[in-house]
Amino acid sequence: MTGFGGSSPTPEPFAADTPTPIPINTPIPPRRNTLAPAPTFTPVPAQPLSGGSGPVPAPTGISCDDINPLLVPSCAFREIPRLTALLLNLAIVGGAGLTLLMFLVGGFYYLNSRDNPGRREQAVKTILWAVVGLVTVASAYVAMQLLGSAVNIDVFG
Repeated sequence: MTGFGGSSPTPEPFAADTPTPIPINTPIPPRRNTLAPAPTFTPVPAQPLSGGSGPVPAPTGISCDDINPLLVPSCAFREIPRLTALLLNLAIVGGAGLTLLMFLVGGFYYLNSRDNPGRREQAVKTILWAVVGLVTVASAYVAMQLLGSAVNIDVFG
């Protein structure tokens, strides 16, 4: 083998580079269990209260207010009305904000229409549809309040 500008001898392989052949039928020794045996648990019967006649009451469990409700299915169902109220509030506020934006756009079109009757008609239609949107949002809010009071649910949180 040649190196840079000269020849060099081929290096001899190390002993670790040559694998030792393992016979095919060599049995694998079993692994020993090094873990300690699991402790046994024997339940203790409930003792009566001093001065009482029955057993000690069981703990009340976890409170849904103290934990992440999505981790406990029985607590997750308590969050559905709150989530619905949040979404309804966002829809009402979003609809009212969109109505305000359309009023502003319609007013801008009306002020800049000058002598162009087509632009003025477009501005009046925009303001008219903004009023229709405002009436729709307000009627949806009133309908949800009436429905919530009919079934005794606080709809908007």
